[in-house]
Amino acid sequence: MLTTQQAVLRQFWHAVMPLSALQGEAPQPFTLMGENIVLFLDKHGQPAALKDRGCYRTARLGNGRCVNGALQQRRAAMRSSRLGLQRRRPHSAFRILVQQAGGFYAETVMAATNPPQYHRVSGSTEPLTQRHMRNAYCLPFSRRLNIEYPSVNGQADRRHVIFNCFTPINDGEMQWCQWLFRNDSEADCPAQLLIDFDPLITREDMDSLESTDPDARVDTCRRGVEFSRDSDQPGLLIRKQPMALLAAQGEAEVHR
Repeated sequence: MLTTQQAVLRQFWHAVMPLSALQGEAPQPFTLMGENIVLFLDKHGQPAALKDRGCYRTARLGNGRCVNGALQQRRAAMRSSRLGLQRRRPHSAFRILVQQAGGFYAETVMAATNPPQYHRVSGSTEPLTQRHMRNAYCLPFSRRLNIEYPSVNGQADRRHVIFNCFTPINDGEMQWCQWLFRNDSEADCPAQLLIDFDPLITREDMDSLESTDPDARVDTCRRGVEFSRDSDQPGLLIRKQPMALLAAQGEAEVHR
């Protein structure tokens, strides 16, 4: 809610940044009277401003780009990877999505590009491979992700099983713990290569994920201006199921 002083000051013009800063595809974020905004040039080449909060997973618009005068929100799960590990993941729904007591199970298969530097991770030298992904989520904050690559030269399918646990520290921070189990050998793929590989993948989406609203509504029935795709169904369940758990214990969401 705006204070009386802010409401009065919003009636006036304020110097924010040089017009030259708005050239190019990168929108420019700015904080004005405590409100995060993003500035860009519209289709007529005129300066424009919006609230710096997108409607897809609440990520900031300032992390996106401006194309022909329109802002395009950066989407962690949709953009092409700098590492070439994915080329615009499919928008279709998961093959299997089953709600279970205390969580859910989701399964899908997707094509993934396979650059030479990571042939030993996938076990294949083909430029394109398949990832069979089985994702099991358990309340409140843990999951098991089974990633399976196709067999090559008669060998068994290569499998990497990742466990994640998210430990809440306070309302704005959490600790992320991860373990990886594998069925390949050290000769097939050195452990250090996997250790170095994982942070690169994680950092691919870190900017987008960390720009989301930490106080976004958990109750998906009251999403407001947010929207989602079919491929977001597991993420919606991760919000819906803890909400039901808390509601069953008499807790109610308080949105600041």
